[in-house]
Amino acid sequence: MTLKRRKAMAEKIEPLSRLGRCCRFRAPPRGGPGRSVQRIMTAHRNERLKAIFVVALRLPPETDTAVMRRVAVENWDSLAHISIVAGIEGEFGLSLDARDIERISSFEAARLLVEERAR
Repeated sequence: MTLKRRKAMAEKIEPLSRLGRCCRFRAPPRGGPGRSVQRIMTAHRNERLKAIFVVALRLPPETDTAVMRRVAVENWDSLAHISIVAGIEGEFGLSLDARDIERISSFEAARLLVEERAR
């Protein structure tokens, strides 16, 4: 790839829905305009995590995953749990250890884990 093409690609602004897993924004210290970017990225991260849960648990896309717990979902067996873990590792570029895998007992726990590890 030529330098000219690289510069053209770097200057191209893509919509949020096309951002890849390598894109991580952090808000500047003491608030400021970066806060809205952080909220958008958090919402985007939540959508990606919801998609992982919907696919791994074979749920309809309109399912409310925010209140989902492992003990309350019939499809959440050991294979689905490993699918969720693999999805999180692949989508967010994380490497989860046994303690992290055990912590994923609900959507909220997974969201907190991803928030914590993605920083």
